[in-house]
Amino acid sequence: MSDPRAPYVPVKTPWGLVILLGSLTAFAPMSIDMYLSSLPAIGADLGASPAQTQGTLAAFFAGMAIGQFIYGPASDRFGRRPPIVVGVAIYILASIACALASSPEMLIGARFIQALGGCAGGVVARAVVRDRFNHTETARMLSLMTLIMGLAPILAPLLGAALLVAGGWRLNFWFLAAFGLVVGGASLWRMKESRSAETLAQAMSESPFGAYLALLKQPRLVGYALAGALNGATLFTYISASPQLLMGTYGVSPTQFPWLFGLNAAAVIGSSQINRYALRRATPDEVLSRASLASVAAGALLAIAAVTGIGGPWTVLPML
Repeated sequence: MSDPRAPYVPVKTPWGLVILLGSLTAFAPMSIDMYLSSLPAIGADLGASPAQTQGTLAAFFAGMAIGQFIYGPASDRFGRRPPIVVGVAIYILASIACALASSPEMLIGARFIQALGGCAGGVVARAVVRDRFNHTETARMLSLMTLIMGLAPILAPLLGAALLVAGGWRLNFWFLAAFGLVVGGASLWRMKESRSAETLAQAMSESPFGAYLALLKQPRLVGYALAGALNGATLFTYISASPQLLMGTYGVSPTQFPWLFGLNAAAVIGSSQINRYALRRATPDEVLSRASLASVAAGALLAIAAVTGIGGPWTVLPML
């Protein structure tokens, strides 16, 4: 294993691979952010309550969480490419089911299955990075992938709003089915198998449940997982509440909403590139510690704003 404190030696950036892997990780933000502007229209068309329309988001988050436990061990046992084929196929079919949904319950179920398929992209993409790069380069590659993936939360709401106006909310899901077809085809064409024989041997010698239990006994990994989980919980809370917060509480129009939502996505892209250069001057652990402190400070300010009601979108959004 490489020493995380070893001197940084830059290597040529494989931009083709970065774009492909970034597109695979974009399944989640594309599937979430594209249809946010359509939630009121979905409720009106399907006769769904606000709780049911919010349930389409919750179902997707649940599918993403469960699917990762499936595709991780599967990609170690069967290789990186087969889970992509299966996952993207499920994603495409579920996206079509979403587009054809005739009831809130059908849409919620289809969204859950859509997430089960779509999460294969992010899981396998990160596994490919770990297969091919050392500790420092892995962090750098993940930052570059975040740059590509970060375009989705900027473009998806704008595209979703345009599709809503052009053909209704169902057109969003037809587009997602086409997106899955293109990215899945590109993966089959360009992505080579990268799983090592050592990874296969280890996967075959242990049960997935035993491996997960062993991981939970590693304090270092649990710390990383908690840091990611807490930041992820903050992000998903904002995503699920943003339509009501911006359009309901602050009176932002549906056409203005994608632009404001995209500002936060632009901040994610900027932060990922700050992270990329910070990794040349500090270890990943040091960068993570400083970023976590900044996140805690922003969260404290948000809590004060929520309790006191002070501020508006232009004071709350920068803290997000």
